[in-house]
Amino acid sequence: MPSSETFSGQISEGLGERAALEKMMGYGPEAAVVTLGERGCVALSDGEFIEEKGFEVDSVDTTGAGDVFHGAFLYAVLREWDIRRCCVFANAVAAMKCRRLGGRTGIPALAEALEFLGERAPGLDFT
Repeated sequence: MPSSETFSGQISEGLGERAALEKMMGYGPEAAVVTLGERGCVALSDGEFIEEKGFEVDSVDTTGAGDVFHGAFLYAVLREWDIRRCCVFANAVAAMKCRRLGGRTGIPALAEALEFLGERAPGLDFT
């Protein structure tokens, strides 16, 4: 259950991401995630709080980055990756999208995303 930083502020009544994640978990998902833009994301799953930093890229346009994050996160969930890999993958794909102008034109192909992750997230298996 990924959500935006704006939503997390609303649902937690300004108490922060952890409070938002805990409240979201009360609705029954296996995991809750809050996107934080260029700062990455935070997640809560099985009682574990996870912080994943965003990836630095030469950003041109952030249009659609949140939607791309959600799509990439869903792809990762369907691959049955653990929550940390889901977050890292989604952060990477969203960051890569920001390198080009437009909401869709910057979305990387899977092979490009995996190459990016191989260089920037060594030690994590995305197969």
